[in-house]
Amino acid sequence: MSWLPESMRWYATLLVVTWAFAPLTRWLCGRLPDRGATVARPLSLLAVVWPSWFLASVSPIPFSTVGLWVTVAVGGIAGWTLAVRRGWVTRDWLVALAIAEVVALVAFVGYVGLRGYTPRITGTEKPMDIAFLSASARTTDLPPPDPWFAGETINYYYLGYFVHGSVARMADVPTWVAFNLALATTVAMTITGAAGVAFNAGRSLLGRNGALAVGVLAAFLVAVSGNLYAAKDFLAHPQATIDHSWWTYPDDGGIGWKSSRVVIDHGSAQEETINEFPWFSFLLGDLHPHVTALPFTILALALALGLLWTRFREESDDGSRWARLVVTGIAIGALYPLNSWDFPTYLVVAVAALVFASGWTRAALERVGVLVAAAGVAWLPFTVSFVPFAAGDKSGLPSALRDLPLVSRVLTTIGVYTGERTSAGEFLTVFGIAWAVAVTYLGVAVYRAVRTGSAARIPGAAIAAAVIVGLAAITLSAPVLILAGAPFAASLWLLVRRWGREADAPTVVAGLFAAGFGLILVTEFFYIQDVFQGRYNTLFKVYYQVWTMFGIGAAVAVGLLWREATAAARVVPRTALATGVAIAVAAGAVYPVIASDQWTKWAGPRDWQGLDGLAFIGETAPGDEATIRWLAAHAHEGDVVLEAPGCQYHVNFGIPTSRISAFTGVPTVIGQDGAEGQWRLQQGDLKAQIGPRADEVKEMYEDPQSDLFARYGVTLLYVGEFEQHGTGDDCTKAGPFDAVDRAGYPGSGWTAVFSDDGGTLYRRGTGS
Repeated sequence: MSWLPESMRWYATLLVVTWAFAPLTRWLCGRLPDRGATVARPLSLLAVVWPSWFLASVSPIPFSTVGLWVTVAVGGIAGWTLAVRRGWVTRDWLVALAIAEVVALVAFVGYVGLRGYTPRITGTEKPMDIAFLSASARTTDLPPPDPWFAGETINYYYLGYFVHGSVARMADVPTWVAFNLALATTVAMTITGAAGVAFNAGRSLLGRNGALAVGVLAAFLVAVSGNLYAAKDFLAHPQATIDHSWWTYPDDGGIGWKSSRVVIDHGSAQEETINEFPWFSFLLGDLHPHVTALPFTILALALALGLLWTRFREESDDGSRWARLVVTGIAIGALYPLNSWDFPTYLVVAVAALVFASGWTRAALERVGVLVAAAGVAWLPFTVSFVPFAAGDKSGLPSALRDLPLVSRVLTTIGVYTGERTSAGEFLTVFGIAWAVAVTYLGVAVYRAVRTGSAARIPGAAIAAAVIVGLAAITLSAPVLILAGAPFAASLWLLVRRWGREADAPTVVAGLFAAGFGLILVTEFFYIQDVFQGRYNTLFKVYYQVWTMFGIGAAVAVGLLWREATAAARVVPRTALATGVAIAVAAGAVYPVIASDQWTKWAGPRDWQGLDGLAFIGETAPGDEATIRWLAAHAHEGDVVLEAPGCQYHVNFGIPTSRISAFTGVPTVIGQDGAEGQWRLQQGDLKAQIGPRADEVKEMYEDPQSDLFARYGVTLLYVGEFEQHGTGDDCTKAGPFDAVDRAGYPGSGWTAVFSDDGGTLYRRGTGS
């Protein structure tokens, strides 16, 4: 039960950090009805990490746990002193913070209860995630060292791992427990944040109870609801859907995995695209950047909402408004090192909100400049060290363009998609619930505007454009041009009509729908050129953003439709709306109910196991587990461990390869090859080392006196399950190494510092 006190320390640390920086959130989000209480946690986590991260990135000062706690103390004292002096400490604000905390705690405990059935950290890409989390939790240098490529730093969007690794070191929680607690924290922040943004958007027009209702609906639509694949499958054959395994992949019942693989681009290099949604991600349990960034994207929406509702002309010119713009920019800029795909989208949303609130003036452009500059400068240490892996071949460009760094990067990164378009069925399966709400709301809004005479007649140019788009949709077999194009046009039209007026809930809804449908249209014709050579990854990351915008927008739209029907005292529209919402919620609930049940029993008998994601290794290789626990506590700074190289996705449901480095964060010469190949895609010299390093590891096991140990700085040599027996599949580079069975191995110069049940760790020299 060691996970229980560790979990309590973890949550206590979150509490201290959140409440220490609550005044910062109050200052930044003072325009919001809840004063930012529902997004206080993600903002506070950035506030505690960023100062030490930035300082360690640009100076010789090491990143340390002490530095994190000093930041909490200084931030808390300064913030609460300011809060008291400005009269912010009111009953309403404290109640809002308490309610947000209760919601977060319930969501946190609920997910812990679910995750406890399958806490193991293996399969899919969890080994990569725990490797980055472990490296972040023990590093003193930045960027953190790559645990699977000794001598190099992590070349990935690592901030999410770093944030949770910082909480782990502050709470003194081992990463194999912190991994699952980080997932629970992400779920809790997502639910609380989504509910908060919807509540804040609807509060003025819907009243407190109405805003609470749309907040609950938004939390469900964003964080819990599934798409319509599960509902369709359940209606076709209910018992088969229930009985299948989560991983089963037939055409007649498997919903767990298949619900995230809806859109098929026949003829593409990677035909099956990814269409994940949050509850799928929470069940799968990969601690990937798109997951850890989710609550921070919701924070970005909350900040954009604050910008939208800021009356800049009414604010005093005492520098506070500029300071808020700078801090807002820093928070939104964090999305680049969190999950680089999210940064441009949410920066544009924030800029659009700022311009909408201020008007298209010189002053507005100055504010945009400050916001964008802060977002870029604050995270510049990451930007200059990170080498993006998305880019194409420059050889096809004209020589004049090939030598222009920015232009050539854009032209080789963004590709024009000419393959099979998304079908109507695929699109509606993914976004059908939100699409139905959007079309209903936008249709009603446009109809009312035209009918009441408050809008001019639709111009002939618009009608002509609609005809052209319709013909293009038919010619290109691109139904999404109409399914997304029509509501996109309606949303923009409504936004244009509201230009210059006070922003309110209808403005927010139209803006979220316009952003979502606009992103969908972009993915029909463009994609990011990466290792997958198609829309595979682009649909994945963009659709994830759209899901969040649609979930919050649809929830507030339902509240506005209900308000209008109630004001008109019309029973039929209210009944129809209530029935439609009930059907939508029921359809969305099919996946979380059935898939969650399947997930808790896919690995065997349904037993609650706690949160120790390392314990499962001991079932097959107790020596490996014992060594990992010992090394995590006794590793020296600068250690490098020699272990068998790994193969990505191999031994998926047993022991992951490269497990010693992954669970301890102590670098090894070479880890899982497939992952490193993606991260080093644009670093040709390093990518070329992946294969040779694996060969050299074999040489090093054969000859523990080799000069290669000095070249890679190896201080530790491990002999365990893979090194002695191999993986049992075709990952031959992972062992076995016959030399480890020789008498007296590894010979002079090596001292056994730990040995337990088949696993032995040696250190060069005589140190412990």
